[in-house]
Amino acid sequence: MNGSTPTPGDLAYPPFLGEDGMTVDPAAAAAAIIPVPYDQTSTWRKGADRGPAALLDASGTIELYDIQTNSEPWKRGIVTLPPILHDGGPEELAELVRARAAEVLANGSLPVVIGGEHSVTIGAVEAAAETFPGVGVLQIDAHGDTRESYEGSSHNHACVMARARERCPIVQVGIRAVDASEMLETAFRRVQSCPCRTVPVLQRGKLVGLVTMENVGEFVAIQAAEKDFAAARTRQP
Repeated sequence: MNGSTPTPGDLAYPPFLGEDGMTVDPAAAAAAIIPVPYDQTSTWRKGADRGPAALLDASGTIELYDIQTNSEPWKRGIVTLPPILHDGGPEELAELVRARAAEVLANGSLPVVIGGEHSVTIGAVEAAAETFPGVGVLQIDAHGDTRESYEGSSHNHACVMARARERCPIVQVGIRAVDASEMLETAFRRVQSCPCRTVPVLQRGKLVGLVTMENVGEFVAIQAAEKDFAAARTRQP
């Protein structure tokens, strides 16, 4: 490679759990690892495409016994499938991941998709929603990722949960940063989905207001103003 940065296709993708994972019969595996080394839509530091290879390499050093269940779940079989290599747009990637995950589900196994940046999630959610109507998605993240479009793509990493909620209910945990447009859309959807058409607003565990279809826009404007005011105060000498 003459000292150049390796591409995802240059990296090694050892079986999950190292030598222990090499004896698994793919047809009988309870779970299938799907490496997706994709990093086309990241907007700051690149390198997420090296994640699957690094994770698989490190997996060979972990303990196989699970304390909580007093068992060794890996003995049910965990197969590592070939990586999905794609250097095109995230829309095409979503279909590749959906097809691979759907194949695993049809075989009765649990697909485990490892990326890669957030856009690798879209196809996996689509496959799960098609196979299990009523399934939900739990997102643990610092960012909402609910923009309808970003940098000209509806499948950008910043749009993942917007695409997920089109397929199934979502629950977001740990969110600390969203765009103003995401706040308005999220508040609007919550009011729409609530049978009483009123959503309580809590601050430090106390009720501070109610959001309705009539005041949702005002609520978002107040939230944005409070953030601007807090930011201005921190910049004062």
